[in-house]
Order: sequence, then C-alpha cells, then structure tokens
Amino acid sequence: MKKIRYLDYYLLVPYLVLLAIGLVMVYSASAYWIKNQLGMAETGILVKQAAFIVVGLFLTFIFFHLRLAIFRVPWVQALSLL
Repeated sequence: MKKIRYLDYYLLVPYLVLLAIGLVMVYSASAYWIKNQLGMAETGILVKQAAFIVVGLFLTFIFFHLRLAIFRVPWVQALSLL
C-alpha cells in the first residue's frame, strides 16, 4: 500500500467523474429507444456499461500496481506494437 501515496488525485478524480458522466449519457441516450423499439428493460444497457466500467477500473488498478521495469522488457514492448 506504499504506492497509494503516489496516486495522482488530480488525474483520478476527473477519470471517475468522466466515467460517471459517460454512464449517465449512455443510459439517457439509449433508455428511451430500447424501451420503445425493442421492448426490453432499459436498465440492461446500463448494467452492461457498468460492467465495462468495473472491468476498466480493475485493469487500471492492476496496471497501477505493476512495476515500471516490466514495460522495458523487449517482448512487452513488442506486444505494444500489436
């Protein structure tokens, strides 16, 4: 947990705010259309988008805790070209 001291809150807070705004925008843009055109529950797309957000936050957490030296390994750099 020593690394948590180096967390950049000026980057984290806008990231979380943009995630929340994106979630609201996806829901508001698609809820009416899904309800009327497809006859499905409008929360289905909200749950799907929230799942993508959770996966993204999990991956962000994983990459935050990786050592930077791992990105200097040649095969990892080769993967970044894909």
